[in-house]
Amino acid sequence: MTLSKKFVLPLSLSVILLSCSNQEFAGSGQKLSGASQSGGGGDNEDQGTKEKIFAIDANRGLVDILWLIDTSGSMRQETANVQQNFGRFLTNLAKLTSTRLSLVAAESAIKLSPDALTAGHIQINKRVESTDALVIAKDLLNGGKVSLRDGARLVLVVVTDDNAASVTDTNFLETLGAQISIKKPAVFAFRGDASKPNCSVAKKGVAYENLARNTGGRVFDICDLDWSPNFDMLVSSVESIANSSFKIDDPDFASVSRVILDGIVLEPRDYAVINGEVQLIPALISTSSKELVVKYKPKEVSR
Repeated sequence: MTLSKKFVLPLSLSVILLSCSNQEFAGSGQKLSGASQSGGGGDNEDQGTKEKIFAIDANRGLVDILWLIDTSGSMRQETANVQQNFGRFLTNLAKLTSTRLSLVAAESAIKLSPDALTAGHIQINKRVESTDALVIAKDLLNGGKVSLRDGARLVLVVVTDDNAASVTDTNFLETLGAQISIKKPAVFAFRGDASKPNCSVAKKGVAYENLARNTGGRVFDICDLDWSPNFDMLVSSVESIANSSFKIDDPDFASVSRVILDGIVLEPRDYAVINGEVQLIPALISTSSKELVVKYKPKEVSR
């Protein structure tokens, strides 16, 4: 592999697609009006139901991030870019979510700061080679070597200039155990594009592109000169994922009747209900979102 990647000029419920924009969402639901919008009567569908109201800005969800960095010889500059942005990334994310990071990388190439370690983040001192990031992720997750919190959303981030091999986009999700799959891991990657002039990568990260597309993640180009905007975008994306889950927390909960976001009734395809928790497609939550209302049937009504 070449050591230079920079420009010459002076960086199932297990899969949810995030293809819908806020504009598309606004037209996909039914706008409520009158008493129904405020949760009052008037709708036969709401007869016998209970409701839980969530303030969006008060919902600060849990997110566990497994971050793997390819530290092979061609990745020195990319590793330095991650090191440069890590501190601000973790600080900004901590203001918006309850995040715990597990970094997998050789400590000889990159290390978490003492502040990050004090904050509860951990580093697994393991060398990640060019094509084996997904293999290592699968083994760590299935082997219980990465501690995942109950109710936390799972985010996987890979930094590499190569494509995956052995475990790829075609089988990664299927290799995860049931307890991991139910968390619907979202995959992000800083990967090589291989199509830009004056920027050399080993192989285009096609596997990571496909996984990101199919899990609600996204990819960033390691050929970008400045990685700080990409880290800012990653903060925003992770916040959306972490804060799109809403726990009913009612022992009498049986089933969801309707989910209403800012007065718009969501379609069933816009959310999933897992273990008494409503999980929205993250793209539906925007900076202007204010309130979520979940109408649900208690056990005695559902019989």
